[in-house]
Amino acid sequence: MLKELQVKNFAIIDDATLKFKKGLNILTGETGAGKTLIIEAINLLIGERADSNLIRDREDRLLVQGYFDFSKNKPVIDFLKDQNLLNESDDTEEIIITRELNRIGKNKAFINGIFVQVGTLKQLGNLFIDIHGQHEHQYLLESRTHINIIDKFGKDRISPAKESYLNCLSKYKKKKGELDNLVSLQNRKEERLIDLKYRLDEIEKLNIKNKKEEKDLENEKKILKNYEQIYQLSSDTIGLIKGGHDESFSLSDKIANLEKNLQRLSNIDQSFKKFLDEISSIAVILEELSHYVNSYIADFDYSSERLDYIEERLYRLSEIRKKYGKDIPGLIRYSEEIKNEINGFESIDEDIEKAKRQLDILENDLKEKALRLFDLRTEVSKEIEKD
Repeated sequence: MLKELQVKNFAIIDDATLKFKKGLNILTGETGAGKTLIIEAINLLIGERADSNLIRDREDRLLVQGYFDFSKNKPVIDFLKDQNLLNESDDTEEIIITRELNRIGKNKAFINGIFVQVGTLKQLGNLFIDIHGQHEHQYLLESRTHINIIDKFGKDRISPAKESYLNCLSKYKKKKGELDNLVSLQNRKEERLIDLKYRLDEIEKLNIKNKKEEKDLENEKKILKNYEQIYQLSSDTIGLIKGGHDESFSLSDKIANLEKNLQRLSNIDQSFKKFLDEISSIAVILEELSHYVNSYIADFDYSSERLDYIEERLYRLSEIRKKYGKDIPGLIRYSEEIKNEINGFESIDEDIEKAKRQLDILENDLKEKALRLFDLRTEVSKEIEKD
């Protein structure tokens, strides 16, 4: 509904504002009073061609602005949302359409202050306004509009049947899509199976031990590549704790002497007693560390063959990770997904038959609802003819 129209510098119109009420509004006046100019101004708001000759003498530009209430016009609201010109929270009772034209013929069009192409106004205009006059295109004569007219006229009877039909149609299309996907999958079943089995075989041949295998191998590789440094540092550590050939006292001896001294001091002054437990702990830790390092060196087994194997294994893991764009845990999951898809092919024929049966049921239901809707529309159309 057009609520208000503002026209500035349009032919003989200086500045005029027209407010419209619900129902029938009539403009009357003598020939030349400007009635046709109002219609032409509205035409500008729905994207019709603008001529700079329409600008009032001695003015630089013309402006036409309309305030519309589209709250009950769903096609318009949907169009504005599709064009990103309207948000869910926007007021649909106060939509402003603006058209400007200057002397050099430059057009500007706006919807709610947002710049749009004139073609957008034309598309929008087709959804909410009819201009009936000589040589004008008329909405009522377009066959594509007739169904909507009938549906609106008999909405109390037609709307429930139409909603039921559309719901059924939606289910039918969804099931049809599922069937088409299954048939498409069946058509490329052999090719897809070959590809899936190749991928699964490629991953399973690696015999990935666990999710941490790559990390564990990297750690072992680091140890083997630094075995000389490990041996040297371990030997030095044992020497520091137990003492070497060139040292008269080992770290253990020094800690033991320190503990004796603290014991004697604490016998004299109890304030030293708190350090005794700490020194005892250090002595225990050093002893444990000595045993661990000795055992570590004794069990340490450097193997160039093992290092070569690890580097080759890491290379193969790295290559397959890059190929499939997944980490090791991702590859393990992916192999399970492939197995499930391969197993799914085994039941595809049965799934197709089941989908066909379900589609037949939906199709019969859809035909019944379509015929019911057709009968109601026919009934209402005859009432329109009679009225």
